[in-house]
Amino acid sequence: MKRGFICSRMETRKWWIMKFWQAGLPDVFPAGRLHTMRESIAGEKVSVSDLVSSLEYSMVSRAAYELYAVNHGFDAMEAILKLDGDSYYQMNIIDYLVGNTDRHWENWGLLVDNRDNRPVCLYPLMDFNQSFHSYDTVDGANCLTARIRTMTQREAAVEAVHRIGLPLKSRPDPLWFAGREAEWEMFRKRMDILREMVPDIIQI
Repeated sequence: MKRGFICSRMETRKWWIMKFWQAGLPDVFPAGRLHTMRESIAGEKVSVSDLVSSLEYSMVSRAAYELYAVNHGFDAMEAILKLDGDSYYQMNIIDYLVGNTDRHWENWGLLVDNRDNRPVCLYPLMDFNQSFHSYDTVDGANCLTARIRTMTQREAAVEAVHRIGLPLKSRPDPLWFAGREAEWEMFRKRMDILREMVPDIIQI
């Protein structure tokens, strides 16, 4: 996989999240987790990450995969959950915790092996520039990744924790929310809701 950089002003929020979240691609993908760093470009703080696609792998959106599934007579969501259910549920947990309201079907999808046109896994999470929206209640917005069911982000996150637990690897730092104390408090409330379901989780 060739290295490159993707820069976005608001993606810095993702940098906070991935500092303590054990999220990323399964071992089957040679690149492992998407490496994200924090840098400054022309005086602007941005997050910087490796390119995901390459000559070997392509990104296919959830929307495009749905069309492919319909034309080939199979259920796209069932296939996604069988292929990489852990990453799907992690996505719903993370989006709930940070109030990301922009996870429409063009903002997540599959990594496909160009050699045989077969999906490998979900591609790494990106595009967090609509984070901390609908962040005035613990329920959040409607979950955009659910297909037929109507559910809040909280309901989707609770379902996800039931399925995979809460795979944190360290303690979130309140300094990441410096100057955003209201967001930190809501983050803590949402985290507490999920943490109560997993007694041994790291305390914040």
